[in-house]
Amino acid sequence: MRAMTLLGSPRKKGNTAQLLEVVEATLRTDGHDVDRANVVDYDYGGCRECYGCKQGEFGHCIVEDDANGLLDRALEADVIVLAAPVFSCGFPAEMKALLDRMFCLVGPEQEDGACVTKLSGKRIALVMTLAGPMENNGDIMVRAFDTLVEFMAAKHAGHLILSLCQGPSSIDETVRAEAVEFARGLFD
Repeated sequence: MRAMTLLGSPRKKGNTAQLLEVVEATLRTDGHDVDRANVVDYDYGGCRECYGCKQGEFGHCIVEDDANGLLDRALEADVIVLAAPVFSCGFPAEMKALLDRMFCLVGPEQEDGACVTKLSGKRIALVMTLAGPMENNGDIMVRAFDTLVEFMAAKHAGHLILSLCQGPSSIDETVRAEAVEFARGLFD
C-alpha cells in the first residue's frame, strides 16, 4: 500500500515533521511505500476561483504550477496524511493554499445535489501539533479537516494530535507509541 504525506509546516525539521517521521517510519517498517512532500518546497498559489477546472478536464486545475503534480501524487496513494502545526487556529498558509486547490477535484453537481470527487473513498488523515490547548485553538483546525474530508466524500482515517507541544522533548515515548498505533490504523 502507498501513503502520501504532505508536510504543511514551514519548518521542515520542526515538531510536526518529527512526529510525522515516526508515522512514516512505522509505515515503512510495515512494508508500505511512503511518498513525502514538504509543501514549502513547491511553487503554487491558492485557488483563484476561476472555475476553469469545471470547464476542462475533471480533476485538473488550469493554473499550471506545482499544485497539479502534488494532487496527482496524492490521488495515486491509498491514504493521504496531512501534517501541519496550528497557525492562528488553522492550517499554515502553504497547506491552506493546497487544500483550496483541491477544489479542482470536485466534479459537477449531480441530480441529487451530491458532487462526484476524485477523492471519493480515499482515506485521509491528519497529524497536527500545537503549542496551546485544543479548546479554542486546535479544535477549529480539526473541524476544518473533518469538513474537508466530508465535502470530498473521502474516508476519515483519523487524527494524531499533539497539543501543548513545547518542542522535541514533547515527542516522548508515550507520544511515539501513539504515533505508531495511529500509523498502523491508517489502512484499516
